[in-house]
Amino acid sequence: LPYHVYQLLNNGTYIPGNYLYGSRLAYWTGVYTSMADVLLKQHQNVQNNYTLVDFFKDYIHDQSVLNSILNTYSNQELNTLVRTQLAQCLTLLQRNQQSLEHYYNQQKKIAQSYYQTELNPDPNRVLVFDIGYSGSVSMGISRLSNKVVDKIYLSETPTNAFRDYRDGTYTYVIKNGNSLSSFATLHLLIEECFSSLEGNCVGFTTQNNEVRPTFEATH
Repeated sequence: LPYHVYQLLNNGTYIPGNYLYGSRLAYWTGVYTSMADVLLKQHQNVQNNYTLVDFFKDYIHDQSVLNSILNTYSNQELNTLVRTQLAQCLTLLQRNQQSLEHYYNQQKKIAQSYYQTELNPDPNRVLVFDIGYSGSVSMGISRLSNKVVDKIYLSETPTNAFRDYRDGTYTYVIKNGNSLSSFATLHLLIEECFSSLEGNCVGFTTQNNEVRPTFEATH
């Protein structure tokens, strides 16, 4: 919705815009260095009942690769809890380290191709509109596209402010103040209203030498 409004208001005097697919699953290879890195940095942010099989299903969207990896574990191993049994999960990942590294590198290459192609006509610094809030969109897309990514946010967190300071980026915050808590009640609703009528983009695939977004199967 914001993109279409911007296009209607843009009479040629504003910065040219285009719709860019993105989510934490879409650009995760720009944020994390490996699947083990995802576990290490995100295990405290998942639900108590989130298991190793949930993790694999969230990050591996090639069904043949997923099945191949799942078949190497017992049901008990797949039900290992990520939040409270991190060490066991990391040990279990080592069993398929080579396959997981190959999948990660493949996904990163495809994501790099998408973002570098979409942002190719733009200068070395680009501006992305997003609801908010922690700055992962800037960090992920920047590392995949090799461009500095500034943001227009409705709200931000202290984490985003730190990332701006660290990475030399800038965030234009529309909502007064920089506290997400004062805006949290409307955050999810506005995000849904502003999004395109598609499932969440969870990654990218190559079809006929063209990189295309992959969406949640539940939509």
